Amino acid sequence: MPAFAEINPMELHMVAINEYLTRVPGTMPVGKIVVHNRVKWQRTLGLDGFRAWLDDPPPKEHYKLCTCGWAPHLKAHYRSAPPSK
Repeated sequence: MPAFAEINPMELHMVAINEYLTRVPGTMPVGKIVVHNRVKWQRTLGLDGFRAWLDDPPPKEHYKLCTCGWAPHLKAHYRSAPPSK
């Protein structure tokens, strides 16, 4: 494993995630935002590397509002994007 200083900021964020969702929330959890990774979305969380998690608002700088169609019943959700340079 690389030294802490060598970890890419995106990888560091992923290390900080405590728990991935195991199912799509039926509604937006109060006081949370739903975020997924950049892997092509799948109906089944965890399939082919597709992961989603809850985070505290406001969205982090590298989260982008997502319109992919994965969870259309949620008011909004985000995807993790490369950090701005």
